[in-house]
Amino acid sequence: MNPDYDRELWQETIEKLESSYDRYIEFQPMSSREFFQMMVDFVDSIPDISVKYQLIKSLNRPKPFRNFKNEINCAGIYRNKWFEFKEKVYCQWIEKQIDKLNKSGNEEE
Repeated sequence: MNPDYDRELWQETIEKLESSYDRYIEFQPMSSREFFQMMVDFVDSIPDISVKYQLIKSLNRPKPFRNFKNEINCAGIYRNKWFEFKEKVYCQWIEKQIDKLNKSGNEEE
């Protein structure tokens, strides 16, 4: 548990969730391997060779997530393109989970 967590601030929300838990869906986060692959896929889509090279270098060094973040923040227009790309991939990730839930729900009928 987070030491800075103040349960009182969240008490109403917690009670709402606990009282109707079956009405909510818990989505699984991407694994670090999947997130890393998303970064690789983004880098592969970049036509600018110099930006691509810098990002590839960042992914091949120790602490690739931090290095990628630092590099992408200095990558001009590609910074916004990264956020757009990441949002699109996250939406697809969630859609796959919803599709999987729908398929498993239909099989129970």
